[in-house]
Amino acid sequence: MQPCVGIDVSSEHFHAAIYAAQGQVACQRFDNTLNGVEALVKWCDDHDMPLQQVWFVVENTGVYSATVCYGLHERGLRVALLSPLQVRDGFRARKTDEVDAARLAEYGYRFADRLVAWEPPRETVVRLAHWLQIREQHRDRWQRLRNLLESIQRHPRHDAASVQHLEEEITRCQRLQSEVEEQIGQLIAGDAELSARREQVFSVRGCGEGMFWQLAMVTDGFRDIPTGRRLASWAGVCPHERRSGRRVRHGTHSRGYGNEEFRRVLHMAALAAVRLPGELRSYYLRKVGEGKPKLLVLNNVKNKLLHRVVACLRDGRCYSSEYALVGGS
Repeated sequence: MQPCVGIDVSSEHFHAAIYAAQGQVACQRFDNTLNGVEALVKWCDDHDMPLQQVWFVVENTGVYSATVCYGLHERGLRVALLSPLQVRDGFRARKTDEVDAARLAEYGYRFADRLVAWEPPRETVVRLAHWLQIREQHRDRWQRLRNLLESIQRHPRHDAASVQHLEEEITRCQRLQSEVEEQIGQLIAGDAELSARREQVFSVRGCGEGMFWQLAMVTDGFRDIPTGRRLASWAGVCPHERRSGRRVRHGTHSRGYGNEEFRRVLHMAALAAVRLPGELRSYYLRKVGEGKPKLLVLNNVKNKLLHRVVACLRDGRCYSSEYALVGGS
């Protein structure tokens, strides 16, 4: 088996560890810059590593790991970007960057057959992610200012000047958010594939711009479309059973956590779906009438929405409530 390089990334530096058949071979710290990536490649070459056959296993730390991933990928090297949850191996007393890098390298060496080569996301998706982050900041600030304004106005001795100032700031945030949404619209309109996928997502009742934007992010511009179950599990709305022998722990529940923004948009889509006339509203009212908890039924609606959207994206068609399979055995 070929050696593996584990890379633990922080904001200013990253630690790289080499793991081979005899265990950890070496560990070194580098600057988290393109020059640091160049130094890493030279360091690996000095250790007589066959660079084209080695896996570079990088811990996913968001924007901090981007420089390392892009730098290695542009040199034609194999990169695997892993979530920290994938390499957990129970309790360890020591927790340092060096230990984490060695753990990543050991994981890559032992489970090389499970590694998936990282590919840079589409440029349009990267730009969309940045615009959505800006929009989210404007939206959250607008909500905070609105809540503050309501609180101040309830006070019997509130100052008119402070109220006016907050109203102006709220108007400014709304204007900036609208400008960002226009930029997002232009970005999507300039991409033929995203524009075509937009109609498919919108065909599912309850899904709108927010759901379309989030799905574009999750699927790398609809280049990697997961199954409905996988997407529901990632979003934290898929029920998971927890039992051992005759012991059932807490029954079957969804884990209740996942990507915060995706879950927020999915929740709003489910609320819209059960308020609009259609089969999902009928399903919701029927189950609630049977005594099922409302949040449980709403979670089921979220799963149905995800499965419908994924089916439309997979087949490249718009949703039809009368759709049925024809033929077959």
